[in-house]
Amino acid sequence: MRIEELKSKLSYILNNTKSISLFLVLQDNSKISIKKADIDNGITTDELNKMFRDRLNEIISNDELSLINLSTADERCTAIYEYDYNEYPGKMSYINDFDIKQAVYYDNFSFAHDNLNSLIGYMIYIGDMTNGVVCFKKHYPISVIKRGTFLIHKCNERFEKMDTDDIIRLNSDISLFKLDDKIFIINVETIEKHLGFEELIRKRADTALSAIENKGIVEDMSELREASHDLSFSKKLSKIAGQSLIITKSIPNEKVIEFSRNHPGLKNKFTYNDVGNKIILKTKASKAAFLKLLNDDFLISELTNQSYDSLAKDRI
Repeated sequence: MRIEELKSKLSYILNNTKSISLFLVLQDNSKISIKKADIDNGITTDELNKMFRDRLNEIISNDELSLINLSTADERCTAIYEYDYNEYPGKMSYINDFDIKQAVYYDNFSFAHDNLNSLIGYMIYIGDMTNGVVCFKKHYPISVIKRGTFLIHKCNERFEKMDTDDIIRLNSDISLFKLDDKIFIINVETIEKHLGFEELIRKRADTALSAIENKGIVEDMSELREASHDLSFSKKLSKIAGQSLIITKSIPNEKVIEFSRNHPGLKNKFTYNDVGNKIILKTKASKAAFLKLLNDDFLISELTNQSYDSLAKDRI
């Protein structure tokens, strides 16, 4: 999907639907359950609706926003990532499986039988029974003000103790949303830390290590394997799995090594074995440069003949 199409679909939903539904995601040990939040109609519903619709409108109005595949995620700040992996972590399955036509029959959250201590997230559905977008918001314990907390508030010109039950603090920050059976990630860190995506990253990193080993261009793979224990390095490795044209197009090792010796961005980054047909990776800088080499980050402008180290490479 292109960013223009995504914005168009979101715009259609926001302009042609009026309602919002809030669901609470609860976790008891390893069991996940989703309960409807019975929201007071009127100001509460209207303000909630406006808050999350305004957040989606921010996406629509951001002209600098890019849409790229999650498997090729880079450090761009103005990007949304389309989930393009073939599998979902177990902790994301309830998001992927969410269907408003079934969700309307979920039980309401019960203050008598359910516990806010089990709350781990929110599902916000904006739309009608035909068209809609499902937003996921991570819940953090700090967002609940527990009953018994000493609270004071302004009363006339004095501070007065406020007695209340548990209070949930909500803002419009959402981590991802589901539209037309596709998931779009806004906050990658959330899915890595809280939704089990780290497991997929490490799995793809292992796939990349195997592909590099099969290519036979590295003298000692143990250095890369040791570096892969670090998550940030594994993330860079995971981009190579199935994405590196150096590997998928079977670019000859001799051509790769010649390029690494002569390109201004790679000169003196590596050492080579005595025969000169394999790269030796000993330093942190050499390992980082090697991954950039496999990602084909070193480009030359056809117009100016200038060499670049390009982080973002949106294919034309």
